[in-house]
Amino acid sequence: MNPKYPHLLSPAQIGEVKLRNRVVMAAMGMSQSDNGFVNQAVLNHYAARAAGGVGAVVVEVTCVDAPLGLNTKGMLVIDDDQYIPGMSRLAEVIHAGGAKAFLQISHTGRGARRTIIGQQPVGPSAVPMPYSFMITITPSLRRKRKSAWWWLAAAWPGWKPPASQQGAAMKWNCLNVIKSSAVR
Repeated sequence: MNPKYPHLLSPAQIGEVKLRNRVVMAAMGMSQSDNGFVNQAVLNHYAARAAGGVGAVVVEVTCVDAPLGLNTKGMLVIDDDQYIPGMSRLAEVIHAGGAKAFLQISHTGRGARRTIIGQQPVGPSAVPMPYSFMITITPSLRRKRKSAWWWLAAAWPGWKPPASQQGAAMKWNCLNVIKSSAVR
């Protein structure tokens, strides 16, 4: 062990989640899903990382509003109950390797490409994406309010979306499954 990092391999805790060590695998977008669903390639990848000894695995960027929030065709998705069994299996595989599972949620917003989402991108601003490698069309604001609650739910545990929000109950359940999977 390097004397500069004496606590790296000692147990740690994030909130109520106890980790076997302080090594965390950062989220990476592999884009290997089958139309958003967890498949064997995804399971194998994360099983190997968890068995490698990390304390926590942050599962790759996962779309909360397909197709508008997708940034790649093979991106994982968690915007409907149909994805829960695969995500639960993924959490089980990571836990079997001794690590805790966390999930990076994402909505690509104005950075989305028409070639992937099949329509005009949406975002919190009508300002086009400034990066040269991204498509620079003006995003629509028509769904801004519908997507905003998801980020609030992720950032403030205990906050619940308004009952009038279409699809809110289903998406809220997805978030609770992921949260409970991380703490087991």
